[in-house]
Amino acid sequence: MPEARRETVHRMTRRCDGWDYRQRAIYQVTLVQADRARPLLGRLVIDDPKAPPEAVTARVEPSELGAAILAHWKRLGDFTPEIKPLFCQLMPDHLHAILEVTRPMAKPLGNAIGGFKIARDAAGEPLVAQESAAFTAKAEALLARARQGAALLSPCVSEGEREIARRAFAEGLPLVVLRNKGFAPLEKPSGRHFDACAAGRLLMLAPAAWPHVPGEKPMTRRDALALNRLAQALAEGGRGPGACAPGTEQGAPGTEQGVAPIAYRGVTFDEVDDWARAAAGVAGRPPVPPARRTSARARGR
Repeated sequence: MPEARRETVHRMTRRCDGWDYRQRAIYQVTLVQADRARPLLGRLVIDDPKAPPEAVTARVEPSELGAAILAHWKRLGDFTPEIKPLFCQLMPDHLHAILEVTRPMAKPLGNAIGGFKIARDAAGEPLVAQESAAFTAKAEALLARARQGAALLSPCVSEGEREIARRAFAEGLPLVVLRNKGFAPLEKPSGRHFDACAAGRLLMLAPAAWPHVPGEKPMTRRDALALNRLAQALAEGGRGPGACAPGTEQGAPGTEQGVAPIAYRGVTFDEVDDWARAAAGVAGRPPVPPARRTSARARGR
């Protein structure tokens, strides 16, 4: 499974040389997750993905953790009276904030920010620990279903989905994985992946029209949309409305037609094929013949 790449490492050495951070001023602060592969604070929502770039509007819907952090930010002045919170913009894996130090502080601003980063709830439990516990519970529920015979289906878009897939693979549980790149003409899995495919425990799939890319391929937004759409279609199994959430399994108890409901509205299959042909540099050419599609899917096993 490819690992997500970290983009930037933020360090406190970017502070202004010679400035006394106990003094009155207006400060801009950016706080970033240590692990940016699995955004914990919220998700980016684009109102109309098909709109031209200049007309696109987007917002971040906070997760429970993100909402708790925003609420804690507004109370920052309760813990440090010299600080007046002015503005906070939450992002999926970081936040930008502007605050005012209204009078000289006994200790540098970094001390107060350090206290904010270990925010706790009313019971004194760390907020991040709650999010980790929630993920652990969800992962264990999915793995428990797989141990009972269900097959896990994952587009492996987020780090959380990849982590669940890794755990399922390590246990030898039935697993279907979608790739964001095509297969080489004579490609076959290697090592443990080959053994798992041969034993029928692992099925690796990719859209037939997607080109093969040597090495790791960064996950683009289009890749994520396409893989989520395909995961939904595979989970539906051609049975009409109702779907299985990407990264979850079929056969969840108490759900209609044996699958968990999902409200995913991403892209059409025609768009998936158009993106694939554009990536392969064959835009405008006839679609990939059915025989080639079949052989490409067969090579995924």
